[in-house]
Amino acid sequence: NYYCAMKEEPQRKSGRSRSQVRSYYEDAKDSLENEERKRNASFSKSSRKRSKLDSSSLNHTSPDSSEAEQSVSITSDISEKTPSQQKKTDILPIFKVSSRNGGKTKTDKIQIKFNVDKITKKRDVNTNVSKAKYSALSSLSKKVLCAEENPENSLVASLLSSYRTNQDSDSLQINQLDASSNSQPTTVYSSKLTAEAKKIVRLHNEDENAAQVALLNFIFRSVGGTVNTFLDANEIQLEEMDSEQWGNIVTDLADDMRHTPIDSILFCADPAGALHASTIYDKAESDGECLETSGLPLTQSSLGVREYRKIFEEFWYILGKIALSEGNMSSNVITPEDNNIQSLSQNDAQKSKKAKGLTNVGSSTTIRFDAELVRDLISRVSDLVSVGQPDIRAAATTAILYLGHAVIDTTMHLTGKIDTTSRQLRAASGAKGSTKKKIGTKVESLTNQIDFLKRSRADLEEVILGPVIKGLFGHRYRDSNWWIRSSCLDALSRMMLQRPDLFMTDYYLKYFGWMLSDKVECVRISSLNGLLKPFEVAEKYSASSSGSSIDISLLEHVSTKFLSRIADCVIDTTIPVQEKAMKLMLYLLRNGFLDEIEDEKMWNQVNLRALASDTSQEMRIDALYFIMEQLEAFDECAESDEGIKYKNKRNTSSNQDLDDRRSALQLDALASWASHALTDGPIPVEEIKIELVDHLVVSLRQMPNHKSIVTRWSVILKAINEDNIATTSQGKFAGDKADLAKQRVLVQMLSCAARLEVGPLINSIKLENLEQEIKECMAKDKHVKGTKKLISSSTVHESLSIALVQALPLLLIKFKSDYIILRSLTSLPQYFIPSVFSLLQRKTDFISLFKNLSDIFLESSDDIVLYNVSLSISTLCSNTHIRAPDAKAVLNKTIAKICSKIKDGLEKLVESLKSDDVNSSQSNSSVHSSVTGSRNEENDSNHVLYLNYKRLRFLAKRMDLTHHFPFDSDDCEHGLEQICNITYTTFTKVLKAGMDKISKSEGMTEDKIDLCEINSFHCSAVAFTIHEGLLFMLCTVAWKLCPILKHEALLTKEDDDHGDRDSTRHNHSDSKDESIIKFRNNLLSLLELCFAQYIEDEESDQNMKCWSDSIQKSGAICASDMRSLFPREWENASSPLLRKLAITDDARLIGGCVRFFRSKEQDRLRRVNKFDDSQGDLVKPLLLSLGRSLVTNWKVGNRREAGVALAHMTGSGPGASQIVTSLSRLLKKMEPVRLLEAQMASLRQSYEDWLDNEPEDIDSINPTDKEMELLDEAEKEHVIQFHHLEQRAFKFSMSLGVNKLSDKKLAPAIVGFIREGIRYSFSSCGESGEDDVILGSRLSFLNIISKYVHWV
Repeated sequence: NYYCAMKEEPQRKSGRSRSQVRSYYEDAKDSLENEERKRNASFSKSSRKRSKLDSSSLNHTSPDSSEAEQSVSITSDISEKTPSQQKKTDILPIFKVSSRNGGKTKTDKIQIKFNVDKITKKRDVNTNVSKAKYSALSSLSKKVLCAEENPENSLVASLLSSYRTNQDSDSLQINQLDASSNSQPTTVYSSKLTAEAKKIVRLHNEDENAAQVALLNFIFRSVGGTVNTFLDANEIQLEEMDSEQWGNIVTDLADDMRHTPIDSILFCADPAGALHASTIYDKAESDGECLETSGLPLTQSSLGVREYRKIFEEFWYILGKIALSEGNMSSNVITPEDNNIQSLSQNDAQKSKKAKGLTNVGSSTTIRFDAELVRDLISRVSDLVSVGQPDIRAAATTAILYLGHAVIDTTMHLTGKIDTTSRQLRAASGAKGSTKKKIGTKVESLTNQIDFLKRSRADLEEVILGPVIKGLFGHRYRDSNWWIRSSCLDALSRMMLQRPDLFMTDYYLKYFGWMLSDKVECVRISSLNGLLKPFEVAEKYSASSSGSSIDISLLEHVSTKFLSRIADCVIDTTIPVQEKAMKLMLYLLRNGFLDEIEDEKMWNQVNLRALASDTSQEMRIDALYFIMEQLEAFDECAESDEGIKYKNKRNTSSNQDLDDRRSALQLDALASWASHALTDGPIPVEEIKIELVDHLVVSLRQMPNHKSIVTRWSVILKAINEDNIATTSQGKFAGDKADLAKQRVLVQMLSCAARLEVGPLINSIKLENLEQEIKECMAKDKHVKGTKKLISSSTVHESLSIALVQALPLLLIKFKSDYIILRSLTSLPQYFIPSVFSLLQRKTDFISLFKNLSDIFLESSDDIVLYNVSLSISTLCSNTHIRAPDAKAVLNKTIAKICSKIKDGLEKLVESLKSDDVNSSQSNSSVHSSVTGSRNEENDSNHVLYLNYKRLRFLAKRMDLTHHFPFDSDDCEHGLEQICNITYTTFTKVLKAGMDKISKSEGMTEDKIDLCEINSFHCSAVAFTIHEGLLFMLCTVAWKLCPILKHEALLTKEDDDHGDRDSTRHNHSDSKDESIIKFRNNLLSLLELCFAQYIEDEESDQNMKCWSDSIQKSGAICASDMRSLFPREWENASSPLLRKLAITDDARLIGGCVRFFRSKEQDRLRRVNKFDDSQGDLVKPLLLSLGRSLVTNWKVGNRREAGVALAHMTGSGPGASQIVTSLSRLLKKMEPVRLLEAQMASLRQSYEDWLDNEPEDIDSINPTDKEMELLDEAEKEHVIQFHHLEQRAFKFSMSLGVNKLSDKKLAPAIVGFIREGIRYSFSSCGESGEDDVILGSRLSFLNIISKYVHWV
């Protein structure tokens, strides 16, 4: 957070008050003192000298002054500043540093620069986390502990309050062992836990039974027991208890645990707490089995329980350490170093001391450990590991495992002592200059000491291998509780890292391989961690250039045996397992364990995870690294050019060429592999999922060493133009299909890389304002945050634009016939920076590019290509650059060609209608012979008309086409009006002809229906044409309405007087007003004709039904948007034009939409169980369109229309539920009372439908079994429908608020709602006033409205 810069004289800066400077100085001083305190705490005061300060912490002493007395003092030199404000990051206090070497004193002045905000922020984050944990522990103790429990008489209370003690260097020292042998980190709780552990050990030394009873009570209280289940040491002797007595105690404890609140259980088998475990158990009970344990989020309320578990584990570890060092059988012995000092002369001792770097050789001691005490504790707790309650088993298992960790750490300490003593023995055996008698005495002493240490280590190892491994792990690793299985595997993994000489053998490694097939996620993760951790530790030691005691080769056998299972975990159902398995596979490959594996299925299974969409980004990155390890382009031999690069440090162009060549090879290798992977198998080239290549680009961008592969634009474009053959990872020819797919892969990579590189910049800053934004940033201080990043991004953006403008025209021509590649290429022009077009040498490229885009737009029929081209055309035409007029001229010609084709198509469509009328009067045979010949020609004509309307619709959605219709008339809008008028006239004739066909088809015989099918005038093509034409007209109306809204909004802000508004409005062109009103009326007329295509007869011609559904669907979509564009609220507007434009008579539009919507409810919407693309053709258009119109007109909206939409909150799939829930939320914000009325309308309508669908009784006196079975199924279905209705009412009620109503207006409205529901339940009249049902048949409606009673 700070660095030092030498200054000759202090530099004064104005703009700071004395209090500001003083506060900043105090922060700097505190920061220096904290660093000094941390540095001093790492050395022992009694055995080490004060270390020299390094260059980053004020070291100004000479290197020859190590033996002289040195001291450093720091004083401040801060002058008074002016009171103007400055940033904290600019504060540079001056400090005087005085160092004394012998008798000389040297004073330097330094300036410390630090970021106060960063220091404070980091400190605040750590403080907030600690406060949250301590607060959680405090609230947990208040909730759990009884009034008589306190830290003095309760071990649980003491542990819950362990965060309150201050830790110091003396109390944190658990024992006298070397801290490097402790695998358990020291925490803020260690001080209090050490004191409590010492109390238990001292008590055990005096009264073994009392200490063990205290530990058992501690476990009982932690798992949810109360003081009522505590054992009394005065009444119970644990050694004399039999199995029956133990069973009674555990039974009483389990009974007591059932009454403990779930949020008051301190220790649970689930590490996330009892509340989380309860949710998991419920899920397991409903699903039949529990496969995932990480899918549920952790709650903040479980923070205290999770922290207590850490305290619980640390306590048992510390207890094991203290028991070994302070038990009755522990004692101190003289170390070899002390013998050394006594047997050698003073000079020899001094020399030995200097040679070994020791500070106080004679003060070292070692310990004789009380292994029997730990064995007794483990044996006592082991009585609980076989009980039926899983939480008790988990607590006992955790206690024994952490006692075992303490024992293993002690053996590590003894191993270090043995190694040290052995070195001293070897040195003493070859010592010279001393008498043989002294040498013999020393050797004998060291030999005895080694034997003693080995015996002590063997005793401790016996404790681990016996009670812990064989007695506990051998049974609990296959426990019925998955969290206990997971904890056992985690403990074995930790022991293996502590003592690899004992546990890194096939005998123990096999457990990890076996448990890879466990059905629960957390166990599989622990198994993978057990195999993965040795690789990570070995890599860590390798990176730090220090020796590692872990031999990776010992994992070869287990890896080979369980390789197939590890590879299967890569495609596991849960992502955490996938990530662990992929990391393990990557380590296996890098360490040569997979060199002899030739299973192509396994290799492909792992490699394809780099392209998987159903996994995490971390997983895809590791999978891509796995692939790179197999490709020759990424081998070390490909890096041989580095030597040449370093020889030519001054020749930057040569280095650039080497980087480009290496990137080209790697890009080609990745593209070849991706094309081979995507085309492997019987997959047509047109159906390959080319979008999966985006995952490769995203992964490469997150690899620092390989990001340049997808950011060297010239290299990517060159690879596309070269068209090299695709090869496999083994260098073989991948085939023609893969070779064709490789071009698509490269183009997709270019498109994705460009989008990721400059897409965020385009979204945040408009292209035409980019240069101005950069200039403003450069005018400011160059150190302003974000300036360098913006300039760097603009440079990359400009280089990308130049490269694409040069290459894209030729690429569009080259791949003109491949619509898959065109999808990627046509999306690139939107990323151009406008300043590139201003260059003179880019004029030809720009014109060629725009012409090629226009040709593709006129020839392509793919929706994605048309969308991308329309987006690119609008971008190139709308941006303010010097080539915009040229682009608009080409666009005008393109639109003229489209309009000409539309006119021709409409004329042919009218002629086909006339021919249908003539043919309808002829005989069946003559019609068949005359129509069949021209049917294909008409079909092609209708398809061309449909495509041209679609092209206009794509352009009209992106830009206003009013001024792009090049006609001879002086009025620019005349061309657009002409197309719209012709469209209106033709569509009116077509829809009226459709109505005639529908009316004639009703009641026809089978022969006549066949005739109708022949004369169906190609329903699908014409219906699609009408759909696109309606959307084009809708976009045209919207663009015409836009300036009117802006004008009216401007008048509303500036003019408050109604007369001024009318006078200003008079200047607006009346012809334009009449034009938009005419457009609106024509479109409304067409929409009414669309809804008139409704067919009531379900047995009518299928061809005509498809025609009817398609037309009504298009009408419903456009009608909702029309009602949104011209809301009914405008009828009360002050502007006369807005009052004219308002759609006030919308009854026929609403009725048509609702009628079509309800006709498809049972047929399509109510039959979906999962939201997917197959139902999107109805869910999204119908529900979304209906919702848009409701939100816009809700203040005067139709309640029944809203009720139809709200009915799909349940029963129509998650997609429909999500849409309706969002709609309900918006409607509640606007008019909550009207929403309540709409809910009543929805419930009543659905309830009446439910009554009408009641199964009919069987008329037969002796029904058959099949009839009875059908009746039972119908009745069950009827009951299920009512349950769904109740569920919907419950969701309606819950949407009104959480715990309380979200709006005060709802409180009285709820009373009226329930009153109306009660009236309806006891009535028998319908809307017409006549009795529709029997009195009392609606009483079940009370069950529905009862869901709202809790609000009253």
